Amino acid sequence: MDIKVSVIITTYNMESYIKCCIDSVLEQTLDGIEVIVIDDGSTDKTKNVIEQNYSLYDNLHYVYKENAGAGVARNMAIDIARGEYLLFMDADDKYPSTDCVEKLYATAKDNGAKICGGNIIIFDGSNEKEEYKAGMGNKKHTVNGFIDSVDFFYLFGHTRYIYQRQMIIDNNIRYLSCRRFEDQTFIIRSLAAAQKLYELDYPVYWCRRSEIKSVSRRSWIETFKGYRDTIKVLVDCNMRLMFAENIQNILSLFASRWQSMEFEKDPEVTMIAEEIEKVLRKNDWTNVSLKKLFKVAAEVNQRVRAIPPNKKIIIYGVGKNTISFLDEYEKDLQDRIVGMAVTQKNNDNSLFAGKYPVKRIEDYVDEKNEVVVLVTPSGDNKKEIMAKLTDLGFSNIIDVEIVSR
Repeated sequence: MDIKVSVIITTYNMESYIKCCIDSVLEQTLDGIEVIVIDDGSTDKTKNVIEQNYSLYDNLHYVYKENAGAGVARNMAIDIARGEYLLFMDADDKYPSTDCVEKLYATAKDNGAKICGGNIIIFDGSNEKEEYKAGMGNKKHTVNGFIDSVDFFYLFGHTRYIYQRQMIIDNNIRYLSCRRFEDQTFIIRSLAAAQKLYELDYPVYWCRRSEIKSVSRRSWIETFKGYRDTIKVLVDCNMRLMFAENIQNILSLFASRWQSMEFEKDPEVTMIAEEIEKVLRKNDWTNVSLKKLFKVAAEVNQRVRAIPPNKKIIIYGVGKNTISFLDEYEKDLQDRIVGMAVTQKNNDNSLFAGKYPVKRIEDYVDEKNEVVVLVTPSGDNKKEIMAKLTDLGFSNIIDVEIVSR
């Protein structure tokens, strides 16, 4: 049997989800799929689940290895894959329909595409939302057609693409070995090698968004390594638009953790910060300085921590800056957050709807004297929001966005 697609699943202690994931692959309508499961040292019953359910499947290959991170596991799978195209999955995810792989493969083949991607359905535990959608975002993508890689800006969602294996091999494209933020350079280098990708306006992947959990100090250092390498590769591959769309979020996350976890005392992280600063200063793509951000992050942290415990909190904004802020502060503030505020409600506001009320800021006016409003948007939006809050009579306002000051 000719192997058309190798579906690569990496797993670590996912006994509760791995069967659903594998079943969604085996149910695909496309003939010629091989499934490669790399178990990155699971200590639960993942191995038992696979051996009990899939030992008779000739097209499923299970490999158990010592724990080294998802990037290393995916690289191992790339080396043994035989398919014409590659797909990657996380073990707690699945395909939303039985024709996803066929849709991606047929579209790639019919159009001679080395990369083809569709939309992702994000499940946050209670709600589903279609994201990374063709045609969405600050810049409009081509829908159901090719887009030049230099005009593409989504840095995340590597699992929504099908990749031509020969292109990956010829260009020696691999995942980073760091344990976090290891996907991004793979996407960037693949896009640079392909020069263009085909965008489908069709949901091809279902992703389970993990609950926000505390992240260890070592894990953050691994993340910082991923930030550094991602910034370097963006510049090396001349992905200027993708750089512009993502650099603020990356640097603000770095600066926030640098301050709150006292990484300025860590020589390894200090070196990573210096390396990032060198890359930023080598080109004119941004005038943002990490040193300045570290100072601003310290000021923001001081103001947020000083909010009186009897004050309720409204967060203005539902975009990526809000996600970054919650990643840093939600554990400490979640019992006091009464909701999210927006200028205008629309379908894109639904990300937080299952967890916090999302209302127009005018709907919170009756509480203006009892709440502190934390503003996350940047740029001109921030100026308009600050003016609007003042006009509505809100007096306790804190600007928690740190990059565009």
